[in-house]
Amino acid sequence: MYYLAMLIFACESDKGVVVYNTPPDVNIISHSNEDEVFEGYPVDFRAVLSDVNHNTDQLTARWKINGEEVCPFLPPDISGESTCVAVINSGEEEVSVEVRDPDNASNQDSILLNLVPTQPPVAQILRPEEVGIFYSDFPIILEGIVSDAEDDVEELVYQWSSNIDGTLAIQSDIENDGTIKGDVYLSEGNHVITLRVEDKTEKADSDEVTIIVGGPNSAPSCEVTSPSSNSVGPVGELVTFLGLVEDVDVSASLLQVSWSSDKDGDIGSSTPDTSGNVIFPYSDLSINTHVISMTVLDEKGAECVSNLVYTVSTPPNVTITSPSSTTYNKGETVNFSATVSDNEDQPNEISLEWTTSDGTVLNSQSATSDGNVDFVLSDIPYGQQVITLTGTDTDGLTASDLVSFTINALPTQPSLTVIPSNPKTGDDITATATGSTDADGGNITYSYEWVYGSNTVNGSTLSSSQTSKDQVWTVTATPNDGTADGPSVSQTVTIENTLPTDLVVTITPSSGVYNDSELTCSATANDEDTSDILEYTYEWSTNQTSEAITLDGSASPTDNITCTVTASDGTDSIVASTNITIENREPVLSNMSIVSDGELWDGTTLTCSVNVLDPDGQTPYVFYSWTLSDGTTTVEGNTLTLENVSSGDVFTCTATTQDDFGGTDSISDDIVIVNTLPVVDSVTFVETSIYTNDTIVAEVALSDADAFQSSILQATYSWFVIDFQTGLTSEVKNGSDNTLSGIDHFDKNDEVYVVVTPNDGWENGQPVTSADSISILNSPPVISDVNITPNPASAGAQDLICEVTAIDDDAEDSVLYTYVWTDPDGVEHQTNTDVFETFDAYLFSNTSEGAWSCTVTPYDGNDYGTEQSAQTVVESGCRSMAFDGIDDGIQISSSSMLSSFSSAMTIEAWIKWENTGATWYPILQQGWGTNDSLFYFGLTGTTEVCGATIPGVPYFEFKSSPTDVDGCLAATNALQSGRWTHIAVTYDSGTVRFFVQGKQKGEKQLTTNTLFSPSPIDPYIGYSITSNHTYYTGNILSIHLNRSVLYTQDFIVPLELQPDIDSVGLWNLHHSSTMTVSDATGNGHNGTINGATIENTCPEEDIDNDQWSSWQDCNDENPDIHPFAGDTYENEIDTDCDKFNCEAAYDSNDVYFSVCIETAEQDFSTVEAHCLDSGYDGVSIPLNDLENDWVFLLSQNIWSQRPVSNYSIRLGGTDAVQEGVWLHDRTGNELSYLNWPSSGVEPTNSFGNEHCINMIGDINYNGVWQDLGCHAPSNVAYAWSCEKR
Repeated sequence: MYYLAMLIFACESDKGVVVYNTPPDVNIISHSNEDEVFEGYPVDFRAVLSDVNHNTDQLTARWKINGEEVCPFLPPDISGESTCVAVINSGEEEVSVEVRDPDNASNQDSILLNLVPTQPPVAQILRPEEVGIFYSDFPIILEGIVSDAEDDVEELVYQWSSNIDGTLAIQSDIENDGTIKGDVYLSEGNHVITLRVEDKTEKADSDEVTIIVGGPNSAPSCEVTSPSSNSVGPVGELVTFLGLVEDVDVSASLLQVSWSSDKDGDIGSSTPDTSGNVIFPYSDLSINTHVISMTVLDEKGAECVSNLVYTVSTPPNVTITSPSSTTYNKGETVNFSATVSDNEDQPNEISLEWTTSDGTVLNSQSATSDGNVDFVLSDIPYGQQVITLTGTDTDGLTASDLVSFTINALPTQPSLTVIPSNPKTGDDITATATGSTDADGGNITYSYEWVYGSNTVNGSTLSSSQTSKDQVWTVTATPNDGTADGPSVSQTVTIENTLPTDLVVTITPSSGVYNDSELTCSATANDEDTSDILEYTYEWSTNQTSEAITLDGSASPTDNITCTVTASDGTDSIVASTNITIENREPVLSNMSIVSDGELWDGTTLTCSVNVLDPDGQTPYVFYSWTLSDGTTTVEGNTLTLENVSSGDVFTCTATTQDDFGGTDSISDDIVIVNTLPVVDSVTFVETSIYTNDTIVAEVALSDADAFQSSILQATYSWFVIDFQTGLTSEVKNGSDNTLSGIDHFDKNDEVYVVVTPNDGWENGQPVTSADSISILNSPPVISDVNITPNPASAGAQDLICEVTAIDDDAEDSVLYTYVWTDPDGVEHQTNTDVFETFDAYLFSNTSEGAWSCTVTPYDGNDYGTEQSAQTVVESGCRSMAFDGIDDGIQISSSSMLSSFSSAMTIEAWIKWENTGATWYPILQQGWGTNDSLFYFGLTGTTEVCGATIPGVPYFEFKSSPTDVDGCLAATNALQSGRWTHIAVTYDSGTVRFFVQGKQKGEKQLTTNTLFSPSPIDPYIGYSITSNHTYYTGNILSIHLNRSVLYTQDFIVPLELQPDIDSVGLWNLHHSSTMTVSDATGNGHNGTINGATIENTCPEEDIDNDQWSSWQDCNDENPDIHPFAGDTYENEIDTDCDKFNCEAAYDSNDVYFSVCIETAEQDFSTVEAHCLDSGYDGVSIPLNDLENDWVFLLSQNIWSQRPVSNYSIRLGGTDAVQEGVWLHDRTGNELSYLNWPSSGVEPTNSFGNEHCINMIGDINYNGVWQDLGCHAPSNVAYAWSCEKR
């Protein structure tokens, strides 16, 4: 069915212009090809919708991923953007969006994404460890760490469990670093502890640890075994305490052992070995009698204590006061002294002994009564010395002190060398000392001092900047071993004279020097002896000795001239030299002349001559050559004889000279041959009345004063066109052709002229322009075809479209058309005069049955062309074919129709079925043999088919063999009897899908994917060849059979079925005659009608005049029942055709809300499917208080009739993308209106997965919201709300 909009222009006349519907546009803007997205995560897709014929709010868009719908057809937001939030999983890379306008025109855009695989989370148990010891009467610490490459740790969900005790009650929050901590009591036994973590994409990981939990804890046993009780030791002495411990629950090595004194308190701790042995060394007990306690604790704090008695007393005290820890030189006197004391004895009662590290006793004298000891030594060997003083009291207790010092050996005298031995003023002088030795291996270094008079310089090197000629310097070297200096050594040197240096010789000028030039030689030099005065003498290679000279011309180019200079300081002298090269001057040619011995024609000899001069006095040779008229051929010598000359020929003489040193010069001159030019006598045109596509022919007369050239005269034609539109003149053709075609070069009203140029074989003559130009005449347009569609047409239902094709030789002409419509009575209607459109429409509201004609006359603004006409037949408008269910049917004349199919098929039809109690109701069938079907497309009746047991269920049977029972699929619901319905079935390589009113109502995967076709017979419409020969009852508008898959998901139903390149057959039964039906595809699958008749009923009729077509209206006989008519729960009548008993109405802003209730659990996806299937936009999401109150009011109307104790209403909106950020479930935009309780008790996300919005149904809550899981718990009675904006 065609739908045309009329666009009225206020121009010269009020004429209608038909505008065809242009498909809408859609462009994905959120992503581009090859963009990366994360697997398993929601992705926000956006696309811009536009349409030149409709507002964006009239458009709808649907999103698919790899062909599967993820967001249904929905209108865009106010900015024209369609949004979809979808999860991309492995294997899903293609994202497409399809846009449709109200007239069912569609378009799409798609992209290919790079799917980035996501990683599962990682779980690791830190505690408990498998080696731990655990008791049933103590809590066990559980600690783990979790992480995820994509999700934040707070978005992860975890659980602890035991294979014995089950899920463990630990629900602490995950810390920022992913740590999880808690504690729990476990029963006795071998436990496998599991930590499981899951991320937002439901990927999971777990870790396990096995531990043994024992019974209640037992205390340890213990005993101190050494030293024996009541032992005595000196203060500060290391005492080793030994013990033995044991624990029946754990290894002794895991026990904690601490030691204490009743006098000193805690003194330390130690760790038992696995056998229970304990060792504790301690040296800091105070002077006293102590009770030493060993306390043993197990890992749970159970205790054991064992004691002993130990006494501590004091030894004597000795302290060395001299010498200190320092260094002494060999033979130096060393003083020794010390102090002695004791708590019990007198100082002189203490026995003393001074010893070296090798045991040698140095002294053993006793202290004085005041406790002092003093003596000296001077013969101590060199090297490191450690001296120990030991004191012993009368009780045998001892004490000692020690001191360490070094005896140093001095280095020996070195030898001394000075380099250079005879230095000059410019020399740096270096002194080197060697040969010193050190007995105790010290590292020897040397210091140096240079002395001249009162001048002193330190260091091994004396710089030349410090010296002058004739000075005498003394250098002294002293050795040192790092501790002291050894004996030194000295030497003297005298500074001698230095030669002059850096003599540089220069000749000027340095270039442009010839054999008669003036030259100057100059020199510079340096002398380190600043008192010296330098003198210079000169000698030239020309035997001249002055500083400046003049060359006498005898030298030749390339000769070298050298200057040698001697510089003297009065004592010594140095010599240097430099040279320059004599340059060449080029020879010069002048005064060239060319002389002929006759006229410039064939046989004449030309002679060339020139003058030559060389500035350097040489006599160079001159070479001659001739360049002929072709510009490339040359002849050597100073003479040339002319041959085969032509007018304009140029002959060039070139003279070249070169001297002995490569200097050159060249000079040239020309001589030209002159010709008499040809002329054009006349230019005329054969025809002067020329149209756009004609050819112009020019005629010319030529002549030449050179008689011998008259026979070879030719002409060149330059054709010019003056463009009528721009006034510009352009050359369109040039050459020897005297014709010009209008097809390629000129249009009407243009002016054409020609310019003719003569040629005598040598050169062109003067061009001549035609005396007159030609004006191009207009060509009237010609109609090649007129066509009216549709043919036939439906009266009062289809516009008549008259299309014309015309040709105008004048390409720039805009052809106008006059359309005259003539009705079956010969009356002319709706004349459109001189319009540009190549089509005209006659509105369906004015058409009557019969033969209509359209006559078209073309006009190009200057002339009218010949009129042409076309005809069509107009039939009754809203028509379809009626089948009586008794013997009506249509036989299709093509038994081979099934051979067109391989692995894809679509069958669709518009039908209005009547339930008459038949066995089944065939729509389209093709059989094999005499009583079975290859495929069967129809409705169920009283017999069960494909599992359907009620009448009116669409089903499809597809056989891959005669015995195939697998290839059968029925839709999920029965059709409404007496209502126009579009049904379609697709077969896609073994997958069969059913669609009713554009909604998928069934799917099945067959075991085979090929048709069985042994001996097919002719297909039938409305009739089955099976054994009981059943017939269809009701009306059929059209049936379409296609070899491709037209539908893979929900779609907007086409009111007019259209063929395409894959169509096998299209039978529009509303255009049929009483005898035959034509195949609209042109494939020739025509049919013969047996009994079926035409009736005035179709899907677009509106019987009850409620503005809803019959196919949209669930009751077209009652104007109060139609989509969005409002609904009342208590009357149990579905007045708004949404297939549910709901409470529904428009609010004050014309938003239609419906609230329905179910006893069974309804998750969000099921509710969304309910709403979309019933023609709503989707689940309701109130945008303000008014809408929220309206949904709440409708829900209360239901619960006043059906009260329950616990209920809520499903709404749209989700925070599944980001916790706490609530988005519109269809647009993906953040919600600006939220109606959570003011107390803040909601939302809670109590179980970590509450990502959907519900309205609390209790009247006491006034419609506030709560967050709940998107999968409904069974203990809540759920309602849902749909909306249509």
